[in-house]
Amino acid sequence: AENQDGLYFASATGCRRSSITTATANDAIRNEQGKIYAFHFCEKGGRERVSLVLPSEQAHLTMWVDSKLKGGHSPDAPLIP
Repeated sequence: AENQDGLYFASATGCRRSSITTATANDAIRNEQGKIYAFHFCEKGGRERVSLVLPSEQAHLTMWVDSKLKGGHSPDAPLIP
């Protein structure tokens, strides 16, 4: 299941492999409606990068992240261990 979550997250955000295991709920950037439309990453060498979420995946990714948080997942913990 974790591999599928990682593949889904990578395809929805276009993030780099190294960012998959470091992304947290706190990295999510939400719009006025609370929908996640991007993730902010700090990558190798301290470079910052914003990965936009595919518009077709925004609602599903938002529900996925929110369900993890409602299940007791810490906002600072990686979404995919």
